[in-house]
Amino acid sequence: QTLNHNVRCGVYFHCFHTLRSTSMAELPAAKRIRSEAVSLGTSSTLDDVHIQGLGPLPPPGCVIEEHPLTGEISGQISRIRRIIGNIVQGDADKQDFRMVVVLGPKAVRSVAEAKKYTDLVKKAASEHAKDLVVVMRVVFESSSTSIGWTELLENSSSGHDASSAQHTETHSSISKGLYAARKLLLDIGTLGLPCATEFSDTISPQFYADLISWGGIGARAAESQMHRELASGLSMPVGICNGTKGSIQIAVDAVKATSQPHCFIGVTKEGVSAIVHTSGNKSAHVVLAGHMTGSNHSVEDVANVRRAMETIGVHPSVMIDCCQGQFADADVLAAQEAVVADVAVQISKGNMGICGVLLNTPLHIEEHTVVASTTSMLASLAQAVRIRRELHVKHRK
Repeated sequence: QTLNHNVRCGVYFHCFHTLRSTSMAELPAAKRIRSEAVSLGTSSTLDDVHIQGLGPLPPPGCVIEEHPLTGEISGQISRIRRIIGNIVQGDADKQDFRMVVVLGPKAVRSVAEAKKYTDLVKKAASEHAKDLVVVMRVVFESSSTSIGWTELLENSSSGHDASSAQHTETHSSISKGLYAARKLLLDIGTLGLPCATEFSDTISPQFYADLISWGGIGARAAESQMHRELASGLSMPVGICNGTKGSIQIAVDAVKATSQPHCFIGVTKEGVSAIVHTSGNKSAHVVLAGHMTGSNHSVEDVANVRRAMETIGVHPSVMIDCCQGQFADADVLAAQEAVVADVAVQISKGNMGICGVLLNTPLHIEEHTVVASTTSMLASLAQAVRIRRELHVKHRK
């Protein structure tokens, strides 16, 4: 514990390389295990058949010490998590009529891309503070494609954007990517902006989850038990998408599972395997994200998923991804604007079940066009929230 950060990390990498360079036969315990395996008729060729190599990964604690959380950012994250939790849970004593808006690119390939719309998000958060809780989306890896995507984490380099970084060793790139990802979140937090991300694997959250105010589980991961277990232990509200084929029951079941305690194998901040016990995440909710053959943001869609959530005893809060799966299309802004218009109508009629939306700021469209469209959509949503608030205030009277 008295060793400084550099020494501890240095010791870790030295131990890793020593183990990798040592013949298995030179390790007594390993030799015994190997002998026992042979006696049972097994062979070393049965293990790691498709593994090309292993590379060192710094323990999460080393990355955290390199880019530590400040008191100011910590207070900001705690406050935003609490606010979002109150909105999602619909606490009668702490009812917040505002709506959560997760705003930003679907995924980024560089630090520059991630920071491209920070000014837009900061301005929106300030202008609509009374009606919208705006959180900046920063996604380093995504399960929204059929083969997955980990661009920033695998192609980041200290001091360079991922688009220009060249690496010969993937494990080195991933290690640098984890440092870069944490530093990026801290930089954005320094601007006073809370961050949201998608969790695609169960290990990387240990490196930066303390900097996240809202987390997402994608459509392909929603049915995965390990992601449900992960979400049950995450410290922030978590939105879980419907299945890729549109099944809302997958997301509803995932929310129920996430709200319960779990026990699973994980990794500590020291990089040590451990058995993790969770208490369950009561701020999990469904995200209606569209599907392969259409959208699911209508009044009927929202009512159906809320009814399904009530049936199994979870609070019926729903977020709507206004992209509805169309983030790669050229006309994504027009499609997104149409969804926002429909959602705004539902909210203005008093629907408290819609707790938030996700808005995409596409990187393949000119910035001024994206800013103009997003500004208009945010103003429409803020107005709808004001109308909803007035309706409920009148009803209480």
